[in-house]
Amino acid sequence: MALTYRHSFNSGDLISALPGIQKLYKETGKKAIIYQRIDFFPSYDHTDYHPIKNEDGKQVCMNKKTFEFMKPLLESQEYVEAFKIWNGEDVDFNLEETRTKNREVMSGGLIHYWPFLSIPELECDLSIPWLKVNPIKGNSICINFTERYRNPKIHYIFLSEYEKDIIFVGLKHEYEIFCEQWRLNIKYVEVENFLQLAQIISGCRFFMGCQSFCWHLADAMKKRRILEVCYLFPNTFPTGANGSAFLKQEPLEYLFNSCLKQTE
Repeated sequence: MALTYRHSFNSGDLISALPGIQKLYKETGKKAIIYQRIDFFPSYDHTDYHPIKNEDGKQVCMNKKTFEFMKPLLESQEYVEAFKIWNGEDVDFNLEETRTKNREVMSGGLIHYWPFLSIPELECDLSIPWLKVNPIKGNSICINFTERYRNPKIHYIFLSEYEKDIIFVGLKHEYEIFCEQWRLNIKYVEVENFLQLAQIISGCRFFMGCQSFCWHLADAMKKRRILEVCYLFPNTFPTGANGSAFLKQEPLEYLFNSCLKQTE
């Protein structure tokens, strides 16, 4: 018999809720059936652009395409029995309470703790990896930068020295924006689903990015990783081993060079 969960929000929020779900599986032996609400309208504390839209072009937390990208990744995990679209089923745990019960914490703080505040059964040790995949081995530095949660004090001109060593994962238009902004000629890698994305991140030399879904994958796997923290909405930080974060240019370049040496 499985434990059931309902989730309504973004992909990154769901990855951040998984450690508690894994913990309950280890305690009870019951796998998870996770029901996702599709085309749920978001309520953000910011006006940053978000690329997920419904068929009418309106911004939503997760659409059908994103759901289909997520499904292979979640169902590859030992503790997940199924990932399904929610059609009114009753559930054991409503992860929507993460936001409806704790609205005042939404602007910041570690996003992984938001479920703990309303559903204490999910509280767990965040140093333990909660995603495991077979890595696609590579010798590249993997990066991802979105249009949201950015730090305007940071520049990436210095990456021109390492262009041949870097791959960009994520949305194609975000790759184009990043390369144009910093005059970079780096490789773009397109994926078939989020399982393949996680496998690429798992197999790279190290990961660097902003507060994004890709960051949450790297953090969940405890991949060596560097996070650009957003001043206005600092809602995630490294958890567990191999993670670093920065707010200013000098620490960024120090951490980047340190990761280079550690992964030679």
